[in-house]
Amino acid sequence: MLGHTLAYRVTDIRVIDPDDFSVFGIDAGKDEVSLLTCTPYGVNTRRLAVTGERVDIPDPAPAPDDVPLARPGWWLLAAVGVAMALTAAMVFAAVPAGMAAAAAPAYVSASLSKVADGTGHGTSNQTFVNAANGFEVGDNSPDDGVVSSGDLVLYRLDLGFTAASARTVRVRWDLADAPYLEGGTEFCYSGAQVTASVQDDGSCVFTVPAGVAESVSRQIVLRGRVMAIRCPAS
Repeated sequence: MLGHTLAYRVTDIRVIDPDDFSVFGIDAGKDEVSLLTCTPYGVNTRRLAVTGERVDIPDPAPAPDDVPLARPGWWLLAAVGVAMALTAAMVFAAVPAGMAAAAAPAYVSASLSKVADGTGHGTSNQTFVNAANGFEVGDNSPDDGVVSSGDLVLYRLDLGFTAASARTVRVRWDLADAPYLEGGTEFCYSGAQVTASVQDDGSCVFTVPAGVAESVSRQIVLRGRVMAIRCPAS
């Protein structure tokens, strides 16, 4: 910045509407910076608002000498539903032999809310399966509970991690009752102090350090599966 190098620590990441600037402001006595990104996850209906606070730049640690260098289809219509499962594991130093570790509390609150069950309405990306083209039931609005194959379904996930012992919290999606939907892992990224990692089974593991309290909001993007159907012979 004008020839100077500054360091900021991310303190808050929020998903907001494109015209919502209420999260930005000046806090007296604080040295903060805010960043507004565009089209998170490729969905042009939300923005990511990132806030950071000024921190000292640490002295670089000397490197050891021995370190080597190194559109949517339209064959399927279905009601939208999704469930979330949370599991948690505390970090124990040791468990005595022959003694099972008791189930550990997650110390996390979670809420899931639907943002939209279809995107592109009113644009050239709108699904063909709608009332205007003679389809009923049709995907006529972004909140009618109907999604066409290949279209996107958006959910908002809010997680509140309470200060406690170090632990991991796993988030996964149970789509057994919604086989017409498939989920991604775009929501799995780290917060200010809580880190996140994608697992082989498609779940996300959040690692919470001891004593850390943090709230994160994530946008979940699901997609209606593109499925071909056999038409009856005429």
